[in-house]
Amino acid sequence: MKKTLFLLLLLITGVCINTIKAQDSLFFYKSGKIIYRTSVYSVDSLTYFSPKDYSTSRSNLVFENIRSNPQLSLFARMIQIAGYENRLDSVTVWAPVDNALSEISLSDTALVKRVVNNHIAKTKIWSTYPYGAMMVTMLNSKRYVFATSPGYSLGGYTISTPNIFIASSVVHVLDGYLPYTKNIWEYIMQEPGHDLLKAYINSHNKTVINSSTGVTTTTNDLADLLSFTNNESLTYSVLVPSDEAWTDAYNKLLPYCASPDNQGDAAKLAIIHNNFFKGRMNTASDSIYTSTSGYKLNTPKTMLDGAQATNVSNGNIINVSHLKMYDPEYWNKTIKVEAQSLAYLDSLKSNYSSTITNYLDGNSTPYVTYVPTTTSAIAVLYARFPIPNTLSTRYNIYCNFVPTSVVDSLDKRPYKVKFYLTYVDANGALINGTAPYSKAGFDINHQLTTTTSQIATFTTSGTAPTKMLVAENFQFPYSNIVCGFPTSGNPAWNSPGKVNVFLKVQNATGTSSTENLNYNRTIRIDSIILEPVQ
Repeated sequence: MKKTLFLLLLLITGVCINTIKAQDSLFFYKSGKIIYRTSVYSVDSLTYFSPKDYSTSRSNLVFENIRSNPQLSLFARMIQIAGYENRLDSVTVWAPVDNALSEISLSDTALVKRVVNNHIAKTKIWSTYPYGAMMVTMLNSKRYVFATSPGYSLGGYTISTPNIFIASSVVHVLDGYLPYTKNIWEYIMQEPGHDLLKAYINSHNKTVINSSTGVTTTTNDLADLLSFTNNESLTYSVLVPSDEAWTDAYNKLLPYCASPDNQGDAAKLAIIHNNFFKGRMNTASDSIYTSTSGYKLNTPKTMLDGAQATNVSNGNIINVSHLKMYDPEYWNKTIKVEAQSLAYLDSLKSNYSSTITNYLDGNSTPYVTYVPTTTSAIAVLYARFPIPNTLSTRYNIYCNFVPTSVVDSLDKRPYKVKFYLTYVDANGALINGTAPYSKAGFDINHQLTTTTSQIATFTTSGTAPTKMLVAENFQFPYSNIVCGFPTSGNPAWNSPGKVNVFLKVQNATGTSSTENLNYNRTIRIDSIILEPVQ
């Protein structure tokens, strides 16, 4: 509904015939209320602009000023080609001089639009800002350093004429032009040399037709997970394998990446899920870099020998012809899930409160103390641990316990627990409740059973840390590679539903006085460990 703005001119002295006399006042009313007032000296006429028209009028003033500058005729023409004459209101234009743009083909419309987008900032910035340097974000989200000392510059190019104020915008004349630099995502999807990687990403395209509107849209779940690589405000380093490196890694990983749906897709995801690192990586260093999946890349100088690093707008591309880290001796490693990383997730425990506790000596990773919240004899007490990135290979599975004696030297009561493993079986079904069983009710066999009467009860040491063997030589029929990209969070911690391997540690100590005299219902867990069987 349109709102009418009534304009009332109140004459303080005399009668207005042709113009409003000096010392008169101008009032703007809306819905019977004064929304603006000002003193005026002489008004010949009044013109009302809608906000859109007013913005367009101011944009045109900026454009005409640029076009009238003989140094900026090429950039003015590029603004016209890009269709930006009416998009110059309340912005900062960093206008390159003609000499800097002499090699830009005006017939390449896409290039012209990229250049224009790369030289207009979303906010007004002028050289009297109280900063020695600041980051400027352009319309295309590319970011450049604006320095005010010594001298004015943007992206290293000198500003020959700063602070031309026009309407509500600012124009700076730039002696050079800022070449468009691709970001990580643009590099991956547009540059040659890694066609198999691009083909894999594009293989996740899905076309969806809206049954009501008939509109067709394309989605890509993998592109969504990798969307952080298209964010100009974040900085990452990415290992980009050549087609030769991709094929070599794929053949090595395939036997370990069995999947009930698409084994090849799981192996391809395994190739890239360790390849993304925060910050800019120095490939010549001996530092340790941790990928978004948690993989630790040791000594990149050795592991990435021969790699070629390329700077992009939001990080580094590291082109590799051989992914050494996918040689089995590097990647088929022990999986360790620290209990402290999961302590705060109520969905992963039942009838327990949990606190993270430090060892008294301060030298070890903190453990988690699980305290029962009920004395009910029928209540089930358990903590459940998601285990991401298991491969379709054999593991020995352990649970590390911390004895009560670390906090109370007089309390030597052990813990009694049962273990239950969740995983996808050979038929592709999610199996819950498989557990180690005991022979004749007393000898523990570290193979698994679903028969309740045969499930084994384990007893820890009451005085020393216990590395309890849960399952021995256990073969996972299928892998469970979890992305671990920043967009998705770390699924093991934040989205347990994406992980299909869990170990549940259930308290088996009863509530009777005899049980509580001999065993502790409060238990302390350090970590879950899966060691590959070589």
